[in-house]
Amino acid sequence: MQEKIILKSISAFAVLGAIGFFLGNPLSASAQTQTDPPDLGWGTPVKENAGPDCFDYYHFQSVQVSLGAEKDKYPAGEKVKFSGQLINENEYPVFDGHVFVRISQINQAKGQDGAEKYLTEYHYIIDEFIAQKDIALNAKEEKPFSFEWPVPAGVAAGQYRADFFFSVGRKFNLGGLPFSNEVVVGASEFEIESTVKDYLSFSRSHTTVNGEPYAQIGNWPQIEGDQDITIVHQLENSFDDDQKVNLTWELYYWDALNEKDKVTTKEQEMTVPANSSLPITFTFKQEGKSVYYLKTIAKSENQQSIVNTRISTEKEMPRLNYPGINKFPLKKDEAATLFSCFHNTNNLNTQGKVEVILKDREGKIVEQFAYQGDISSAMMAQKKDFSANKDYDYLTIDAKVYDKAGKLVDAYQTIYDCQKINKCFAKSAEGSSLQSDGKKILTLIIIGLMAAGGAVLAIYLFRKKNQKII
Repeated sequence: MQEKIILKSISAFAVLGAIGFFLGNPLSASAQTQTDPPDLGWGTPVKENAGPDCFDYYHFQSVQVSLGAEKDKYPAGEKVKFSGQLINENEYPVFDGHVFVRISQINQAKGQDGAEKYLTEYHYIIDEFIAQKDIALNAKEEKPFSFEWPVPAGVAAGQYRADFFFSVGRKFNLGGLPFSNEVVVGASEFEIESTVKDYLSFSRSHTTVNGEPYAQIGNWPQIEGDQDITIVHQLENSFDDDQKVNLTWELYYWDALNEKDKVTTKEQEMTVPANSSLPITFTFKQEGKSVYYLKTIAKSENQQSIVNTRISTEKEMPRLNYPGINKFPLKKDEAATLFSCFHNTNNLNTQGKVEVILKDREGKIVEQFAYQGDISSAMMAQKKDFSANKDYDYLTIDAKVYDKAGKLVDAYQTIYDCQKINKCFAKSAEGSSLQSDGKKILTLIIIGLMAAGGAVLAIYLFRKKNQKII
């Protein structure tokens, strides 16, 4: 089974390399290493030279999602089971992990020049979801992992793929970039057998932002000033019948993983005529965010299509990027480092403040640090080296970022719990023995005192009885 899974899994680096080779643009990931994230602009920017190096602690693509479909083909209505492993390549444990999955029908179209269209448009997304949340992985751990995806009964026949991503707290990307189409940490292909040949789907090549063509793979557009933003998609219906469609627009800050980042939601019902297409338009006013992410969903009775659009603005908005500790659990006097990366989320510099506090189970501060000053668009970091003043196998991290006006703009809290990685401190054999011996001695003393007391009482009662007889 393991051999089959490996054969059917697509390595993250093969995906990145192929896309980077054909695209040859600054956003391609082929030139990036495993530890250095791609410079995707307002996504995972390159490091800042001054101060601690963020990438000494935060390692992009460091949690692998190595999964494969267990069969080559699946009929509509059956469940696809993906099995394999989650692999933590970090020297420290990872908590609050989430596996995000994107299911797409493979785009097999070619342009007039003969080039594969998926290299610029990517594939046709039909589903996105969190396969599992609250994942804990010990340092260097490889953990078996599996999940199932039910194939919709009305899905069109064809070749499909699942793309995998791993995030911490639905905020920090340790594997793939879920707000991008092309940067993944793993993938698996499979075929769906169905009598349905037609489709309801968004065209990947006709999206516009404020009238300009939008690249599904490439640079995200930047909106100048405070102008409204209008996004138009083309929804195609290849059926011989009209299709009643429920449209949902979900507008987020940054990406669509965290409900807390949702800005607004809108729904509308419409009918797409047979063998035709309709423009789908969504317009919104800016609300002070530096990055907007629009998830547009079209759902008919039997099919679903999704298209995501990401736009940046000129607004300044600093953001956290993976606060953590480089060791856990901690023994008394053991050296450790509390750290956090952060950056401004557009291509400008700004001012701000970062606070990170490490607390024990009782809420007492173990260590903390604060940074105030310039926050660049390139990735920055701050750290605090310390020695544990006692054993710690339960800790919390509370991190916050404030903008130049002192407004809280980003926050994250997580728990490091030894029980989730089966790494709790056990009492030493010597300590256990001494404790056991101490209990035995105390028990013997109590028994002895009770026996002595009983003897004294017996003697007293005997003497008193004899005195009455005399």
